[in-house]
This record gives sequence, structure tokens and C-alpha cells, in this order.
Amino acid sequence: MTTEPGSRVFDYTIDGDDVVVSLGEDWLRFARENDAPELSRESVIGHCLWEYVAGEATCELYGVIFRCVRDERHTLVLPFRCDSPDRFRFMQLAIESGEGRELRIRGRLLREQVRPPLKLLDRLVTRSSDPLAICSVCLRVQILGTTWVEAEEAVERLDLFAFSELPPLDYRVCGDCVVLARGLGADAPASGA
Repeated sequence: MTTEPGSRVFDYTIDGDDVVVSLGEDWLRFARENDAPELSRESVIGHCLWEYVAGEATCELYGVIFRCVRDERHTLVLPFRCDSPDRFRFMQLAIESGEGRELRIRGRLLREQVRPPLKLLDRLVTRSSDPLAICSVCLRVQILGTTWVEAEEAVERLDLFAFSELPPLDYRVCGDCVVLARGLGADAPASGA
């Protein structure tokens, strides 16, 4: 099953201090559908966006992108993945300057495809103590120190099927995604790997 491109838009707005000031209904529905009912309108609005972003490198990359959009007063569109354990989700994030230093952010689902469940991406499974680096933009996993591969390949190559507990995910930004962000006009930081 594949979802129609652009059929869902997940929008929110942040003020000049990166505090969430509004959330769209699809954003809230998406949080509930993905085992995050704690992300309600009441619990998110009025809080800094960075409280909800995993990984220092991810925060740094998006911080640079936000500064770029605010300073240049233009829209930047970045492709990203937002997979769930049983779905591939190819998305794009449009970041647009608003009044003052406000930013309007819209995630658009481009394509969604059902896949065999991948427990590595299940946020509710029991985790071990040894983290596994995953790119927060493309969702590829780092193996062998410098190689980034799709999550399914990482599970197979690292033989994660044999583990009773899966490693926690350490969100970073791979070199390819840093290069992509730079190509889109953001003076992205060095890779978080």
C-alpha cells in the first residue's frame, strides 16, 4: 500500500526563540498514530522545540537551517525520512520565514509504503546500553565506524536479530545529509558522526 503524495501535511509554528506557538491537527494526529500520545497540544505549545528533537547534531543542523531561513527570509525545503517500524515514509520539510523571527514549518508526506516490521525503529522496545548511530534526516544507520546503510541492512549485518535487547538509537547527521543541507543553502555544521 502506498499513500498518495502530499496527502498529509504536518505543520507547526515556532517563534523567534524557537518556542512552539501552534500545531496543526495532522501533526497531533500523527503523534498519536505513532505511539506518542504525550505530544498533545497542551504539552507542546509554549515549550522550546529543542525539547522534542533527539540528538545534539540534529539540533545543531536544524539550528543552522533556521538561522539561514530567518536571516535570508526565504523558504528552504529539505527531504527527510520519518519511518515507523512498519512503514517507509519519504517526506519533505518546508521551513518558511514568517512575521518577525517566526518560522512556519510544514512536513509533507511524499510517499508511504508498508514494510515488514523493523523492531529497531520501535520506540517502545527494551534497549541495551550500547548506542547505535542513526541519521536523523535519512534514517540510515552507521556501521563499521564510517559506513551508513539502510536500517534493514544494519540489522542484518550487525546480526541484531540475535539480541534480546536492541541498542538505543543515537541520533546524528550523516555526511551525505550535511552535504545536502549545504547544497540547499544552509551553512550546515560538520557531520555529527
